Amino acid sequence: MSTLNYASTIAGGGKTFSIIRAAIHRSKTGRNTAICVPTLVLAEEVRRLLEEQDDNCKLNVFHRDDGGEGAVTNRVRAYLDTCKPNGQILIITHQCFDYLPYFARKASWRVFFDENISVFETNTVNLPENHGIITDHMAIISTGSTYGRVTVTDTGRLRTVVENKNNDAAWALVRDFGSVLLDENYDSYVKIKQFTDLVEGRKQEGQLTIYSLRKPDKFLGFEQVTFASANFEDTLAFNYWKRLGVNWIEDSEISSSVIRREHHHSPNLQIYYGYDGRNSKALRNRLEKSGNNELWEKARELMRGEPYLWLENKDREETSILRQEGPMLPPGCAGLNTYSHIRHAIILPAYNYDPGQSDFLSKVAWFEKEMQERAMNLNLYQAFMRTAIRKGDVGEEARWVVACKRDADLLSERFPGSVIKPLGLTPLPERKVGRPKVYNGNQNRRHKYEERKKEQLARSADFVGDLGPEFLRDVVFHDTSDKSTLRSIGNFVRNYRGSYFHNYFDKEPQNVTMNERRFVSWLKQLSTNSYKSKDDIPCISGALFDPRRSSENTRHTKNVALCRGIWIDIELGDMTVKQFERAFPHIQFVAFNTFRHTKQEPRYRIYIPTDRPMYFEESVAIYHEVRYSLKNQGWINGKRNAKPSASFNRSFDGIDCRPNPSLLSILPCQTQSGKESFFHDLTKGKEPLNVDAWLDQRSWFQGDDDFYDLPPFNYNNQDAALTQEQELIIVEATNRWETFGRSKGNGDAGIFTLYIALRQAKIPYHEIQWRLLNAATQSTSPNDRRKQVQDLLKKVKH
Repeated sequence: MSTLNYASTIAGGGKTFSIIRAAIHRSKTGRNTAICVPTLVLAEEVRRLLEEQDDNCKLNVFHRDDGGEGAVTNRVRAYLDTCKPNGQILIITHQCFDYLPYFARKASWRVFFDENISVFETNTVNLPENHGIITDHMAIISTGSTYGRVTVTDTGRLRTVVENKNNDAAWALVRDFGSVLLDENYDSYVKIKQFTDLVEGRKQEGQLTIYSLRKPDKFLGFEQVTFASANFEDTLAFNYWKRLGVNWIEDSEISSSVIRREHHHSPNLQIYYGYDGRNSKALRNRLEKSGNNELWEKARELMRGEPYLWLENKDREETSILRQEGPMLPPGCAGLNTYSHIRHAIILPAYNYDPGQSDFLSKVAWFEKEMQERAMNLNLYQAFMRTAIRKGDVGEEARWVVACKRDADLLSERFPGSVIKPLGLTPLPERKVGRPKVYNGNQNRRHKYEERKKEQLARSADFVGDLGPEFLRDVVFHDTSDKSTLRSIGNFVRNYRGSYFHNYFDKEPQNVTMNERRFVSWLKQLSTNSYKSKDDIPCISGALFDPRRSSENTRHTKNVALCRGIWIDIELGDMTVKQFERAFPHIQFVAFNTFRHTKQEPRYRIYIPTDRPMYFEESVAIYHEVRYSLKNQGWINGKRNAKPSASFNRSFDGIDCRPNPSLLSILPCQTQSGKESFFHDLTKGKEPLNVDAWLDQRSWFQGDDDFYDLPPFNYNNQDAALTQEQELIIVEATNRWETFGRSKGNGDAGIFTLYIALRQAKIPYHEIQWRLLNAATQSTSPNDRRKQVQDLLKKVKH
């Protein structure tokens, strides 16, 4: 595990002085120190402070205005190549550090990063006809349900495009896009559907966005690296790198030597807000479009003619009505003390990720919406910290204005004793919105998956331990030719593909064990078989049944030890096999007709190989993720005849919702008529479904009542006795929670699945609430699960 250090301070707490003292002490003892700052201005300020403390220190400062000749990066490289470990102090900007191709003698340097760093970039190109100059040199190598990680397939050619020595106009458009692709310090992703639509010419607009996350590798190998920033634990860098395995350790030397670690109690600080909810550029544009200037006018009135600072988004700096009075804060103002004599401020920018960025960070970086809000609110916090409160105490009354209440709430949380007040604006008319989601996201719902093992063999070993070698003594094999499988429980788990049944009514499974290639060939061979009756056709389940687990019949869900592959039944829908492939272009699958398939009423099955065995709930999660991904691509879930009220202009996916992996699917065969049979092997050149990647990106938790076909909440007959059927559903759902949901790392999926089962049982609301909270209390992370339960139920209106 890699280790990095941090000092999470308050702005104005004196962290820069602490870094300077540490650098001077190290210099006097012959140890080298580098200080990286966000701006040239701050670099000069740190230089001045260092020279005031010790005018004999071995100080070197590099930036574009330092008077030196040649590129800054080249001069820094030359300095580092010859620098000895004799107490040197180096000051450079964050950007300069980023541009350095290497850092000579890393182990002899301690590096301080003053202020947070950027670890997330997005680049978008719009090249419907000429996208090949970039897409011809990239490929998707790892996919979840929505996003895929990309790699460069021809580094030399792409580098030629980026360098663009002949100043080609089209190549110039993709310079930034290509540069981040070539940067080994970033992992880059694309939205799979957007990429494949562009490459295959299915979308006219031809837009492609790349999302890039910085890896911590470049910061490793030094004597020590410390990131010193206000509220650093709220940042994307801290949270994302922690998820990647970085062991963050607080730098006690810096943290303990700052002037102030907390803000003073500030009852004289009054934080005013304009509107309820969250700020956004969409809100600002809506106000401007309607000619509504009430927010700006009320904010100016509140200043009562006294000096104040102001700030708006960059695209409104020149046109803001606030320009008429008061100085505007310059961009990148962290670390400046120029305005610490002014108490009041109007800070109105909408600091938030756009919807695409927000969705990506939630699904790939596990940086949930609430975490994003806290991180982006730091921009407002830093801006307000340029005012008099930077000195510790505002003294007289200070009036701050933000656009929306959510910003005010987060700021007040950082400044104890502050008072939140509304500006008293006229409420905006409500806008017509669609059906509200029952589940609105929860920053806690995923983070326990951080400990998930990524290697398939290691995960297989977990199942091996659960089964034990004695399991093989009672196993019935469908094919006994694979002797190694018979002798080794490890090989058995890795090669397990499904439970074979002679027909739908058979209760005794035969285990199919072979590698994936052989399994697909076996399925294709079966597709040539003809039967007189559907009841004669053999069936398969992806579930491995362990009859030792319960006294129920062998096929009962209580006996499911593991699952392999995803089996999907599709009938009476509009989605063709080709359209399914377009929806998931990079995953392997096979598709074959059913017994009653006809051209007029298509019925077929899809089998999706998975890269590792799955637990019961993981299989359910992947199944729902497939359905939800199709829903997001415009398909109505279900059969055409099941939802006659749906729009005739919409297309149905035809999926018969059967997420339970213990249910049986009929194996390939010829159609009843002997005509129009097919077997499509779409596994070549593709990868099995990556279970961990799909679980990381899963969005199925966000499905609404309609997606899960849930009945309305029952608020009546709260004291009515449960029916026998309801009790059976509750017992089975609770057993699933006991065996899976309570295990470490599975709590969020377990609670959500229990919630769905209880809703489907149509039991009273109070009964659902009690059972969910009781389950949460028994989990390995009760506080997280109770929060999850509250989020599940908070959207429900009595």
